Order: sequence, then C-alpha cells, then structure tokens
Amino acid sequence: MQKLEFIKKLLPGFLPLIVFMVVDSILGTLVGILFAIGFGLIELIVIYLKERVIDKFVFGDTALLVFMGLISI
Repeated sequence: MQKLEFIKKLLPGFLPLIVFMVVDSILGTLVGILFAIGFGLIELIVIYLKERVIDKFVFGDTALLVFMGLISI
C-alpha cells in the first residue's frame, strides 16, 4: 500500500511535464511550455487551497518548467 501512496504523491508533480509533452507534440514547443506553466500554476493554487500548504515537489517542477522554458524560448 505504501507504493500506491507514493505514486499518488508524485503524480501531481509530473502532470505539468505530461501536459507539456502532449501539447508540444500537437501544437509546438512554445504553446506546450505555456500550457505546462499554466497547468502547474493552477495545480499549485488548487493544492494550496485544499491543503493550505504549498507542495514543494509541484513548486519545484513548475519552477523548473519556467526556467527551462525561458532558456528554450
């Protein structure tokens, strides 16, 4: 049961990356980056409103997307 809980905790952090890969393959890199950043920010807000704490993994993942997105643009 601990593996399932571990996966449930990690999955939200990877969702912006999955969104980026899907949108990038369909609409291009710039749009993919923008969608992933937007999705990550929305995800951070939703998690904060539910738990009243910022998820460090999701925050780090979103910050990494912003940083790498700025480099690639």
